[in-house]
Amino acid sequence: MKAKRLIWNVACLCAAITIFSSCSKDDTGEENNLQKGEFRVLMTDSPIDDASVEGAFVSFTAVKLDGKTYNLSGTKTIEVSALTRGKTETLFENDVEIGSYNSLELVLDYAKDENGNQPGCYVLTNDGMKHDLMLNTNQSNTLRLNLQDTEVSRDEKAELVVDFDLRKAIRYDADNSKMDKYNFSSNLNSSLRATGKNTVKIEGRIIDENQLADDKIVVYAYAKGSFNENAETRLDSNTDIMFESAVSSCLVDKDGTFALHFMNKGEYDLKIVSYHVNDNGRTEAKAFLETGFLADIGLLGLNINSNTFLNLTIASKKQI
Repeated sequence: MKAKRLIWNVACLCAAITIFSSCSKDDTGEENNLQKGEFRVLMTDSPIDDASVEGAFVSFTAVKLDGKTYNLSGTKTIEVSALTRGKTETLFENDVEIGSYNSLELVLDYAKDENGNQPGCYVLTNDGMKHDLMLNTNQSNTLRLNLQDTEVSRDEKAELVVDFDLRKAIRYDADNSKMDKYNFSSNLNSSLRATGKNTVKIEGRIIDENQLADDKIVVYAYAKGSFNENAETRLDSNTDIMFESAVSSCLVDKDGTFALHFMNKGEYDLKIVSYHVNDNGRTEAKAFLETGFLADIGLLGLNINSNTFLNLTIASKKQI
């Protein structure tokens, strides 16, 4: 009887251990699933207004969410200049801990690109020369963006689109005696903005019947009331840019069409600027293209809550 009871107890103990192990495994697996959610970072670009630039390439090694590092599988090089007109390229896609995030950091590789070639971040000009974007600056290798409580959940993939505005990010130094004349801006973080899924598109057509425009037209979007003409059109040196406070910008196509992608819903003022391309291939802002009194009122404080199309007829030209 004792032997049978002992065998029975041992059998029950083994069964209990098996059941407990199985439940623990299932519970742990389920708990781990609850703690993870899909997260993706996409890159896009607002175009650079420099006719001499063939392409701009930026290399990345990792992303950080609230300081926690998620390494890429290797160095990833993105031709950022090719990502205009709403085009995107995936930089990062993986499971991360669920929760609310307030900061995103992008870790750059300045030394080499994804093929092991030097440098990792560079501008390629029409003459075939690579300009090392870190050669004459002391930039950190980490770019930081503040987020507005980006949520990663178990049930829905979280997605951020990072707009790398090359027009703001890259400086051209005409007075530099070296052949390498392009460098990253000293305030590179300000050239990036992050948007989520719920964005809108502002598109339209510029009608220039009187041919008042010069060689190129660019449309700039400003947060309502933020445009200061004196500040936005002033150049303190050859390395500065105009229209630095614009939220986004778009080069108008030859047929007059334009599109501002990945815009957060809100109120915007639009500015239309005519550019001249000089003999050196550099673009120079020449004038504001105005659409007439009544139409100008329509371009101020545009309340954009859904995709919007605008037909804009140029009526006059105001020199900068």
